[in-house]
Amino acid sequence: MARVKEDIYKTFQIPEPEPFGTQLSVLVADPQTDRRLIFMHHLQKQGFTDIRAAKDGCSVLEELRQRPASLLILSNEFEAPLANDVVQEIREDITLQRDVVVLVSYPLNKAEIMHALECGFDDILIKPIVMGEIMPKLRTAYSVFSSHKNPERVYELAKLALRTGDLSSAERIYLELAKQTQFAARPFVGLAHIAIARGESHSALLHI
Repeated sequence: MARVKEDIYKTFQIPEPEPFGTQLSVLVADPQTDRRLIFMHHLQKQGFTDIRAAKDGCSVLEELRQRPASLLILSNEFEAPLANDVVQEIREDITLQRDVVVLVSYPLNKAEIMHALECGFDDILIKPIVMGEIMPKLRTAYSVFSSHKNPERVYELAKLALRTGDLSSAERIYLELAKQTQFAARPFVGLAHIAIARGESHSALLHI
């Protein structure tokens, strides 16, 4: 995960997220019905009341298009689209709001863990699941996502500006991200979206 300087949050006046707690909305995504129900039951026992479920990657994206979730618990057992593809779609689709994402997976080696984090997961919950580990993992993932070293909420501000047609603000944010994360492609993809929105197709090609 590329890091940014903390002052980028001040530059764009990005507010602090609400504190971690059971008021947050949760989307539990797993292909197995019994595992979804176990997760949801445990979260309810912890005090969460806004809990939804999805059985595959397409259902996850559809749920998020209807209403964002503050916490997404995502299994790596999906068939296409795979969990990694779902997270990439959430990060790149300007119509989708990206919040905290926890991968639920069988044990991974170091390279697989690094790949998952690069794909956009905030933390990993290893199977077999120990129920007592769920809340600490969610709390840690929420802290990672909320960190001022993490560019994700800056990208979300740029996507919001794109969604609302504020192309000048989106451009300022993507240009600053391009300066601070020199090897990241995402700012240039964002700038290409802006060029397309302005009807400047030739300029869009220069950014890709």
